[in-house]
Amino acid sequence: VGRLEAADVFFCTNFLVCNSDEIDVLASANLLAPLGLRASRDRTNRAVAPTGGYTLAADLEHASRATFSDFDYERIVAEGTLFHGLPLGMVLAGRLRGGWLSASPFRGFEATPRAGVRVAPPQKRFYAGGANSVRGFAQNQLGPRVVTVGAEELLFPRNGEETAICAPEAVANLSCDASPLAEGDFASRPSGGSAVVEGSVELRFPIVGPYLAGGAFLDFGQVWSNPDDAALGDLVVTPGFGFRYSTPIGPVRLDLAYRPAARQELPVVTSAIRPWVEGQDPASSRILDPTTGERIDWVFVDALARLDTPVSFAEAEGFTWRRVQLQFSIGHAF
Repeated sequence: VGRLEAADVFFCTNFLVCNSDEIDVLASANLLAPLGLRASRDRTNRAVAPTGGYTLAADLEHASRATFSDFDYERIVAEGTLFHGLPLGMVLAGRLRGGWLSASPFRGFEATPRAGVRVAPPQKRFYAGGANSVRGFAQNQLGPRVVTVGAEELLFPRNGEETAICAPEAVANLSCDASPLAEGDFASRPSGGSAVVEGSVELRFPIVGPYLAGGAFLDFGQVWSNPDDAALGDLVVTPGFGFRYSTPIGPVRLDLAYRPAARQELPVVTSAIRPWVEGQDPASSRILDPTTGERIDWVFVDALARLDTPVSFAEAEGFTWRRVQLQFSIGHAF
């Protein structure tokens, strides 16, 4: 039994539930009670830094009314690794992981206008990117994301411009197009997906004695919001190299990886607003222009809103240091 205490933006970006009443339902005490089954097989020649053998593992979870869970879903994850010793102390290692998640309607919404909306707990969704995943991306930054921006950025002129990006009416009815903003004006938040494929091929080799070693790797992967959209053509490949220094608690690892140019269309979440009502709302509640100090006849609503038009980010082709990702960790990636 758990209560999910978080900012409203967490619910709006992870559950796509932005109304304050619906957020209260999700934030209240709910049961997460899956029944799980795990099978595994380990045939590696040693537990740390194996030089031969393989591992196989599969996890299945089911949660429903029958298991006394408020969240209903099925989840399957399978993973395999393979290690092959080569001359001169080198090791060729490989890893492949796949996952699938199917969520049913959240029973906490049965008596609300959101009845029938499928909700999967964020901790059960799939994420990719990081030191033990696709290393060309920061932690959890590969796959579905939502970007957030303050309503003030949309309602008032910026950087000396004469007009605002959107009129208040467009922000209120969610027709505002935030695409004139630069990518750096948004905050990016991973929302997770319902299907994942990721893997690595890595060549490990000694450099100085038994203490300093190197690795050259090719990681690949993708996360999809809907399993029906999964396609191998969407996989992103990130090559890289790194160094490992042996310690009593395992190798200290430093990796550099490079990700290719990408294009994504991302949903935009901002603050909901409504017209100011004279005699009902205090004059001080009107939205303040942070640059001029003037107020407009609109007020914030205690809710977030998802704009109808997503924003598209396209990175320029060619090498740039911006797409080089540094990863620091203890232990091998797999």
